[in-house]
Amino acid sequence: MTSLFIDTSHHLNLGLLDDRYEWIEYFEKQETKNSSLLHGKIFEICSNAKVSVKDIKNIFLNLGPGSYTGIRIAEGIGQIFNIAAINSFSFYHFDIPLALHVEKGIWLSKAFKGEYFVFQWDEKKKESCLKSENEIRNLLKDAVKTEFQIFTNCVESIDVLDCPIVETSRLTKDFSYKIFSSFEKGRILRSPYYYRSLEEEFTVSFPDY
Repeated sequence: MTSLFIDTSHHLNLGLLDDRYEWIEYFEKQETKNSSLLHGKIFEICSNAKVSVKDIKNIFLNLGPGSYTGIRIAEGIGQIFNIAAINSFSFYHFDIPLALHVEKGIWLSKAFKGEYFVFQWDEKKKESCLKSENEIRNLLKDAVKTEFQIFTNCVESIDVLDCPIVETSRLTKDFSYKIFSSFEKGRILRSPYYYRSLEEEFTVSFPDY
């Protein structure tokens, strides 16, 4: 059984997994303009692995959090595979440490417009919000003191505090069996998670004359 993994929430991370959820092929690209590349790369990794697209039985999609444009790329591919009646599982970046049984942590990502998206959890609660850069600095300083683990989808983009940060894309690559078997067992299925509502994301301010 072959599974396809797609993450376009920030960079492009793409791969094929075998029936033990070990990587057959894995591709990552640091740039964020991925729409014109994705179809060709899916074909390329399938060809390299001598796997037909028809042999793919599962598709795992990372659906956020992220920008509207980035998330829609993976979502659109997922809809095509759904038409072909292929098993579909979708998850968020902050589901990854939870699948690895991290008891408390903070997942954050640059959300543009001078803000950061934050998802924070412990044994009592889970909560998410958008915060300014100054708020993030204070939050992370407190988190380090209270031994919260800090996660992000792209370490290079987080420059508000010099502290250890774990990249969830790297966890997906290094702990594929634990993560994807957990998502399959839980039948995890998420809706796209954008940093903001579409009304907020596409609001345009006009100058007063």
